[in-house]
Amino acid sequence: MNRISTFALVCWAALQSFVVSSGCKITQCTETAADGATSKKDHCLSAEPTIEYREGTPRIASETWSPGRAVSIINHNGPLRVDVDTTLEGRVTVSGIAFTREVASEVGKQNATDRLAQTAAPSLTVDDLGHIAIDAPGQGVVDGYDLTVRLPPAFDGALKIDAQNGKLTLLGADRAEKTTATAHGIVAHNLRNAIHLTSTVGEIEVSALPSGGGNFIHSEVGNIRATIGLANLAITAKTALGRVTFPPSWSATMVTADGLSGTVNLGDASGSLAVTTENGNIDFSLP
Repeated sequence: MNRISTFALVCWAALQSFVVSSGCKITQCTETAADGATSKKDHCLSAEPTIEYREGTPRIASETWSPGRAVSIINHNGPLRVDVDTTLEGRVTVSGIAFTREVASEVGKQNATDRLAQTAAPSLTVDDLGHIAIDAPGQGVVDGYDLTVRLPPAFDGALKIDAQNGKLTLLGADRAEKTTATAHGIVAHNLRNAIHLTSTVGEIEVSALPSGGGNFIHSEVGNIRATIGLANLAITAKTALGRVTFPPSWSATMVTADGLSGTVNLGDASGSLAVTTENGNIDFSLP
């Protein structure tokens, strides 16, 4: 067996012995000579399982928000939560806990502590028009932030979210003019107006009352559970591998014989909603 294959098996075995969130730290093998000197071995890699280390204190920032102004959020690695804080009046706040991964040893702990100390804080900037941009740095699946963004209850601008390598939880942004979100799995409740949701990996659970045309919910890999209120929508649903189901109380629903697609008109059907997944079921329900 060649060394590349050996390495792959070692890393896989290490992953299997830890929780799903664990990874491997890849380093070049070393060898110790008779005189105690160490040197790197050519054509040899070793894999050590890693654990997550976190800062104990969140990094916090806030900015003044003006009515109608947009908020955009990027979290490069890690989970993201966006909600509405009823105690906020005209402000957007950010709270992030930095994390990294290292081997479970004193050396690994010190390396993690040093790296966390050097991690840049999430940036929160306002442009000339008053739009707010939040950017939490991260690298691969190693360094990142467990990020929470809180909006004022009057927030009515466009909301754009990009959780590049993490799950999104979005709660209560019901006045947003438009909500656009991309993440690795989405839980979103109480959405209204225009919604554009994409999960690149993972399921979507959403409750919404969309309006207007061009709304969509899409999962590349994962089930979709959509609770839709008393909306005026022409809904189309399609899965490449799975089934589509509508509530029995919805009248005039049409589902193909193979169960892979379906349509229904709600209210006057003046708006539209397309719900699609490449691999999974699509289940609609009532509030």
